Amino acid sequence: MGVPGSMHVGRFELLRPLGEGLQGRVYLALDPHLRRKVALKLVLQPSGAPDGDDDAVPNEALHLAELRHPNVVSVYEIGTHDRIPYLVCEFVEGTTLRELLAAQGPMPLHKTIPLLKGILEGMAHAHAKGVLHLDLSPSNLMVDVEGVPRVMDFGLSRKNRLRPGPGDALCGALAYMSPEHLTGGVLDARTDVYALGLIAYEMLTRRRAKSIGDRDALMRATFLGGIDLSPLLEADPRGELAAWVRGAAHRDPNQRFADAAGMLEAFTACQIVRSIVAGAGAASEHAAVDYLLFRIRRKTELPALSNTLVEINRMAAPDSQAPVARLAQVILCDHALTNKVLKLASSSFYGDTARGVKNVSDAIKVLGTNAVRQACTALLALRQFGDGLDNEELRDSLSASFVAGLVARHLAPAARVRDREQAFICGLFQSVGRSLAIYHFPREHAEIKALVAAGTLISPQAQVEVLGVTYQELGRSVARTWGFPETILVSMAPWRAPDAIRPESEAEGLLLAATFANRLCGVFQSAAHDEWEARFTKLIDAFGASLHLTRADAVAILASAIRKFAELAPILGLPVRPEGCIHQIGAWAEHAEKELSARGSPDLCTA
Repeated sequence: MGVPGSMHVGRFELLRPLGEGLQGRVYLALDPHLRRKVALKLVLQPSGAPDGDDDAVPNEALHLAELRHPNVVSVYEIGTHDRIPYLVCEFVEGTTLRELLAAQGPMPLHKTIPLLKGILEGMAHAHAKGVLHLDLSPSNLMVDVEGVPRVMDFGLSRKNRLRPGPGDALCGALAYMSPEHLTGGVLDARTDVYALGLIAYEMLTRRRAKSIGDRDALMRATFLGGIDLSPLLEADPRGELAAWVRGAAHRDPNQRFADAAGMLEAFTACQIVRSIVAGAGAASEHAAVDYLLFRIRRKTELPALSNTLVEINRMAAPDSQAPVARLAQVILCDHALTNKVLKLASSSFYGDTARGVKNVSDAIKVLGTNAVRQACTALLALRQFGDGLDNEELRDSLSASFVAGLVARHLAPAARVRDREQAFICGLFQSVGRSLAIYHFPREHAEIKALVAAGTLISPQAQVEVLGVTYQELGRSVARTWGFPETILVSMAPWRAPDAIRPESEAEGLLLAATFANRLCGVFQSAAHDEWEARFTKLIDAFGASLHLTRADAVAILASAIRKFAELAPILGLPVRPEGCIHQIGAWAEHAEKELSARGSPDLCTA
């Protein structure tokens, strides 16, 4: 079927072909009356029409006319042109699910679940109207520019049920055909359910349910049935999604869901689906994070920074067999990083252990790969803000984060954390989102402060109101791009447990130590001077039992951390200024120490 020479079908101007199938060819067209783009399908042979009855209304038009649903493409009108029937349908800008699956890597569940739910809702509506699609495949499902899935191409659709005759041609996408297509059994709503099960499997696992092969191989796979459901356990270890797909794609139609409505009901009953649907706000949160990361990438070289961090973290991981020389080589490729690592290794940060270290290989051998990994992680990430350190608020924020890391490092044993360097890095980065906001989004940060100062919202609420996410979630998202291990990402999550608990795991201990350390520094960053004492006491009351920490202990740890930071500040490029926040916190801690009974201040480096 060629494009009509006039390039018009009725009043519609054909703009370009969109696709071609067994039932006809689809064009992008312009409706001159309503000045809108439409999809116009010239129907090669009206499905179900008697031979020679060229004026018969295509089943597709009759069936689509009955459907009004946001997940089904709408039909506007029908007509004939030179005795060729045509349909005028809604033009959906977007991409087919097939193209989406081919273009993207693994799609996270919070994106896959809503797409699946929309497809099922569209088909449940069709089945409720008695309309069978009978040609469902990823190529006949469109995802529009707003991310809404739309069922389209009802060219083989029927009403209620159909038993193919022996002479009927086998039409449709063979890879998604049901066994009854091949055996001459009854085609009904369960046939669509079968195809939906295969599509869902592909969306959840990123692999075809049936091995791709020639026509005979696909037919054998369909006849034999049986799908390897084990890949679904990666998405849902509870096995509910695997059981759900089994109930849709069973070889025996009597063992399947009766229709798409039953399939939808079982889908939404799965625990993982309920949690994602209930947290639908997370979708907007992820969109906000994606947008913020896009803005950050336009300003800085996040990908290059990430590559270095990923490589260092990979080779310094506990199960890595990478030789010391290889790790040293990666560090040596960055001259500025090398100098700072050597200065840090030779400083009092590690006590007297590494004094006199002359090269990176020696530093790794003396301190261990874990300590060097933590030092590189801190130095590389802090360098992200290098050209913004003339901003006083940013300097104070980064300095407070480093002090929090030192406090968390000291608290590691009390929090049941074996790796003190891990505690340091977790404390350092738990509040990095605030520094990122100050540096990358100064206007929004100022707006957030204004809302808080006006008493309109508390700080996390104001952050979501302005940025779409909290500073903490922003920090975690950037940390993911930097290649941080999961243990650190977990420690950057919000503290949701009761204050007075004893940690039961390393991860819980890291979160506890990092949370307390950052809240301790936050006492002095977010409150007026005359409120410091009361807020400090309240914090100790809340967390003291969990960390076996008295007021005197906390004062001594804070004072020691401030002194240690003052020694390290020149290496970090964060000098302590008399008017700065860190100097004022140090002065308060020293004054508090003098008021306490004689007690040896713990040595933060060697404790």
